[in-house]
Formats: sequence, C-alpha cells, structure tokens
Amino acid sequence: MPGLAAAALTVGLAACTAQSGPAQIENHTDGAGVAFAGLLPSTESRVYRRYVFQIHGIDTPDIDWGESLLGQIPNYGYIRTTTAGPVHTYWKPAKLSVPQIVTGQGLKCGKKDYCEFDHFGIYRKDVFDNPTNTDHVTVFTYFWRGDLWHITGPYLQPDIDANSTDNWSPNTRKSLLNELIKGSLIDNGLSDAAGYLSGVGAMEREGIESALCAMFADAIQVDAEQPLAVGKGCLGRLSKYNHLDPKTIEFNFLSHSLGSRMLYDVLSEQSTETKAPRSDDELLARQFLVDRARTMMMAANQLPLLAVSGVTIVPATSPPNAAPQPTGPPAGFLDLRRRGDPGDKAGIRAFSDAKFRELSVVAFQDPDDLLGFKASDALIGDPQPGVRFVDVLHRNTPQWLFLLAWPPDAHDHELEEPNSLHMILCGARADATGNLTPDQCVGERR
Repeated sequence: MPGLAAAALTVGLAACTAQSGPAQIENHTDGAGVAFAGLLPSTESRVYRRYVFQIHGIDTPDIDWGESLLGQIPNYGYIRTTTAGPVHTYWKPAKLSVPQIVTGQGLKCGKKDYCEFDHFGIYRKDVFDNPTNTDHVTVFTYFWRGDLWHITGPYLQPDIDANSTDNWSPNTRKSLLNELIKGSLIDNGLSDAAGYLSGVGAMEREGIESALCAMFADAIQVDAEQPLAVGKGCLGRLSKYNHLDPKTIEFNFLSHSLGSRMLYDVLSEQSTETKAPRSDDELLARQFLVDRARTMMMAANQLPLLAVSGVTIVPATSPPNAAPQPTGPPAGFLDLRRRGDPGDKAGIRAFSDAKFRELSVVAFQDPDDLLGFKASDALIGDPQPGVRFVDVLHRNTPQWLFLLAWPPDAHDHELEEPNSLHMILCGARADATGNLTPDQCVGERR
C-alpha cells in the first residue's frame, strides 16, 4: 500500500506540472507552413552574406554573454574563424561622437568625483564559414551593462549585499525566495530599465548605433574605425558609401529582454531624443538595415511595459473639453518601415523596391516570466507596414503544482532551452493550430 500511495502521489504531481519546451503561436491564423525564418540559413531562407546583431538585456554582467549563441553556430556546419580572448584583442569600444561626463551625489569613478565616457559599451565581430558551401555568417555582439553599472552599481550594491544568500539560514527577518528575487530581478534587473529611461539612455542608444555602424561598415566594406563611422549619426554618414546590391545581403537581429526596446529605438524611424523624423541620410541607412532584415528575434521583451516612455505630452487646449492638439509627429518607436508619405524624397525609398522582404518580429514569451511581455501588446495603433509580429508562447522552465515557475529561469533563458534555441537558429514550422516545430538549418547535423 505505501508503494501504491507513493506511485499515486508521483502521478498526481506529474499531472500538475508543465514541463519546459514546446511552443505555439498565440492567436495563430496563418495555417500550416513556415512560421518564421531563423538566424542561420535554412531550407527556406538562403542569402550567402548574412549578418546577425545581438544585444543582451537586464542582469547580464558577464562580458562573454554572447557565447550562448556564438558557441552553438559550429554545431550547424560552420567553422568559427575568431575565438574568445582578451578584451583588448577582440572587443572594440562603441565610441560616442562627443565624450560625456556623468555626475551624481557621491558618484565616483576611480578617484574622480565623476564618470567620463568616450564610449558606451563594447562590441566584437565573429565570422563563421561553412566549408561545404559558400554560406558566410558574421555576428556582431554588443555589451553595454559594464558601462551602465559604473553609474548604477554604486547606488544598488548595498542592497545587493543585504540580499545576498551566501550565508543565509532560516530567520524571521527575510524570506529566502523574496531575497533571491529582490537581488536578481529587481536590483540587477529592473535597475537596468530604470537606467535606460534616465538620461543615460541617450548614451546607450549612441553606443548601440556605433556598434550597428560597425556592422553596416563591414557590410559595405568601409573602415569602421574612421570618424564617420563613430557615434550619433554615423549610419547617416555611412549611407553615401553604400553601393551594395541589397539582394546580396541579409541582416538579422537577436535581442534579449530590455535590449529589445533599446534596439527598436535605434532602428526606428524617429529620433528618441527629439521625437522628430531622422535626416534623409539616416533614414537611407536605417532603411537598408531594416528592409534587408528578415527576422528580429526577441528572447523576452518589455515593449508594453516601457511603451509609456514614447507618449507625447502637450498643454491642454481650451475650452476644457476640447481634445489636445499635439505638435509634431507621434513618438512612433515601433515605426520600423517608412509609410511612404507623399512628401518623402524619392531617394529615401531607394532600397524599398517591390521585392523587399517582410520583417518578422518573433517574440518569445514564457507565461511565468515576471519581466516578459507579449510584444504585439505595445502596438495598439495602426498596423506596421511590412512588419509582422509573431508572439511565441513557450516555457523556459517547468511549472510546479500550478503554483510556481522559478522567476529567474523563466526570464530570458531561450538560448538555454533546447527547443527554443533550435527555432531561433533555424526557424520554425507551424501546424494549422499554431503548434511549432523547429525547421532544419542548411548543413545541420541530425
């Protein structure tokens, strides 16, 4: 009898547990077939010069965070021609156009009573070649957390130390689970989002733009180290050197958590600082990047959570019941593709020929991720022309007894969960109800 009771309990527990893994598209309406392409060439997606830009999200202190992607690519028939190594060897500073000084009450950097930045973040380039064909994949990896932590870390480190569980024992002062979540998701997580929404966000965006310019310069074979390829506006300065046939190249993006919003802001049609349209040269360069992009993968995102930062606020008009009259264009941080306004110069749409590919924004969401959101919830206005949102519901970690999925493992662990990793790299196919299975990469070892 005891054995029978134990077996019944085991079956009962299993029935109350949802395992990690399988995924489906929420509100699927497109029927069976290819759901989206992956970062690597697949049987449905083949461009020989392919670029991938990856950016991390919250709570990412490890400079080698990008290895979760880079270390997987050789499993699909590629040889990595660059290897991990010292920072000065493989990493380059994402230069700012003008050095910036950050001051704050009690803030120090070394012996100075301020922090000075001539760059914000660092980036590296890794190249992968497939010896069995001519496929060539170049990955640019951007790391921003190190520089941000120079500013935010001094304010948060005391609370992180107070919530350390290294010597924890049962006590009535603090609960273990609350302590773990406070130190990880809040102190080391939401603090990054708070930093981005502050004035520091402008430096982060300029650093991202410098890293994107390095990728753009590599694609059009221009020296990324010269001044025109550094800092704010560098995409616009580089656009005049772009003579590539747009059909010979493809850009893809992998963003994690907060990095999804950061990258979206830099690629969008309007300047986040001024909420005004970008210059013609900047639009040309961004348009080349986005129109030649096939997939933007989001391993968790906070687009709806941070959407309020893009609203426009103007004084109310009189009489009191009249609707406010905003001045200038809307914030539109989700505007990735030009809408073709009649006033646009013809040159702005030079790369938007009739054959430009649809951009799929593929947003992975674990339903138990406290800091993950359905990306399309941020898009409550007009649909984006040429942009398709695909919300993928899946689990990074098991749910136990209907009560708990461990929050730190639920957030941004798509590259650790094998099924999601496979779909991110190789794309996925959907059945009629939206259930997903990974597609097969070219050269994949089965």
